[in-house]
Amino acid sequence: MTTDDNTVFLPTFIGFLRSTAAKVRRRQVSPCPFPEHSPEEVFQLLYTDDETDFREQFWLMHWGETVDNVTSYAYLDDDDLVIVF
Repeated sequence: MTTDDNTVFLPTFIGFLRSTAAKVRRRQVSPCPFPEHSPEEVFQLLYTDDETDFREQFWLMHWGETVDNVTSYAYLDDDDLVIVF
């Protein structure tokens, strides 16, 4: 939930949350796309790439209108899960 949308339909929201948590637990997260860059730089590189579908594989919590004003990406850096937003 965000400051722009603080109401959710709980069954759908819980389903999205569980699905994302399961994906992370299974380590179904792509490796770092730019290992030579800091997390902040990785975010900027992904965020500004709106001409290709490359960044979509790193989306996290891409759940529609409930969080549509939040951009977050996730990737694995060795064994660590990195979340940038």
